[in-house]
Amino acid sequence: EKKESHKIADDPMYKLEHGIKDEKRAKEEVPRLSQLEKMQETKRDDFRLNQMLRSKFRGEKKEIKVVKDRDDALLAKASLDIDLVPEDPDDVRRASSVFFHSKVNDMKAQRRAIKAQSIFGKNEMPG
Repeated sequence: EKKESHKIADDPMYKLEHGIKDEKRAKEEVPRLSQLEKMQETKRDDFRLNQMLRSKFRGEKKEIKVVKDRDDALLAKASLDIDLVPEDPDDVRRASSVFFHSKVNDMKAQRRAIKAQSIFGKNEMPG
């Protein structure tokens, strides 16, 4: 290679012949180079698609973990050993419209009734 590069630099005729050979070979290689560029572009596209899918999968995996951790905490708090189904917006709406009557509410109502009564009773008149 060094000899050839020296010869090209020193001999103008050799340089001209060599240049013609290079041009001929370049014309012959154009289809092959085009094919290689297309393959390279396809691989770049494949990499981008793969990268986007991996990113989407990581995001979904994080969401699934958050839901699982929340469900596990709920099951542990309630001491339950059941499989939970995904939460449905309609179920949430229905559950929020249900009023659960508790003893606390009963006791508050009884206290209000007692406070509203007279401490002397109904028919007793001091006399």
